Amino acid sequence: MDRFPAETVPQNTLVIHGEQDDVVLLSAVLDWARPQHLPVVVVPGCEHFFHGRLSLLSQIVARYCRP
Repeated sequence: MDRFPAETVPQNTLVIHGEQDDVVLLSAVLDWARPQHLPVVVVPGCEHFFHGRLSLLSQIVARYCRP
């Protein structure tokens, strides 16, 4: 990605990104994830550290990890 180098990750990786993240731009995440065919969940109104959204973040991860 633009500011931070990012390696290829396993195919079963879920990417969760805050819509208002000003550290890593959403467009850079999408450009990185797209060729790897990775799902990207965008949390509306959320910034880089997901302040106040821990419960929602936990729900997203739990849903993705369920068999």
